[in-house]
Amino acid sequence: MQYLIEQYINELKGEKNYSTHTVAAYKADLEQLYLFLTHHFETDVVDPGKIDTVTLRLFLGELTDAEIRPRSIARKITVLRSFFRYLLKIGLLEDNPARSLKSPKIPRDLPQIVDVNDMEEVFEAVSDEDRNAVRDTAILELFYSTGVRLSELTTLRKESIDWSNMTIRVTGKGNRERIIPFGNNAKRALKKYIRNTASTSPFVFAHKNGRRLSGRTVQRVVAKYIAMVSEVQKKSPHVIRHSFATHLLDRGADLRAVQELLGHQNLSTTQIYTHVSVDRLKRIYQEKHPRA
Repeated sequence: MQYLIEQYINELKGEKNYSTHTVAAYKADLEQLYLFLTHHFETDVVDPGKIDTVTLRLFLGELTDAEIRPRSIARKITVLRSFFRYLLKIGLLEDNPARSLKSPKIPRDLPQIVDVNDMEEVFEAVSDEDRNAVRDTAILELFYSTGVRLSELTTLRKESIDWSNMTIRVTGKGNRERIIPFGNNAKRALKKYIRNTASTSPFVFAHKNGRRLSGRTVQRVVAKYIAMVSEVQKKSPHVIRHSFATHLLDRGADLRAVQELLGHQNLSTTQIYTHVSVDRLKRIYQEKHPRA
């Protein structure tokens, strides 16, 4: 069973071009399943042919009892279906025991955002006295100007910046490439950072030794400055991405255009930001209208 999991994970890395984060999540889910199966069958040598739908439902029941969030359980079901479909494909199974598993209903959580005024204060919070001020400003400006994902920012190469057209080329989920425009503030911040850094790395955001900045380092930068000005619960790069999309829609941007900028495959994924905008409008109305 462990060998089959490794085989399947290698296929995800190679043929399907899944992101490193997705592959790691799939592997962790399957290792969790394997641990359950060793206890269930009381053996370390698990025969995939003995795994039926009832066994998988017992696994999911254990997750529910452990108060694992419905969203996480739904993802694990997706992983199970995919893994057993792979075993079916290579001839180890005659049926997919995960096919009839029902995903739990997932409550639709509205994305948390930083409002426009607070975003301005985020940039002002960067002190010139901080030795990383130029780098941090460039990171924050690029996130807010383009709405890129954390992985897209950390892997951005210098050659992928088109200074004359003020666009960047990034590779997102599913190895899909897209072109995103950026504004003058981001352009100035990026030029200043690249001019000041001594790094010869092909990556935009890198240490002097050439290694690109880790996602963890960038997360710490973003969290530090958001915490200075906003009480929003989450303080991650994704919050700035949510803010980017919501602020565009608040100002009348076309939903399809925002979908393209974010790199969403399905429009329904982008539509959640329209709910954020309506929710904010209702809140403002309730707070400000004299007869609300």
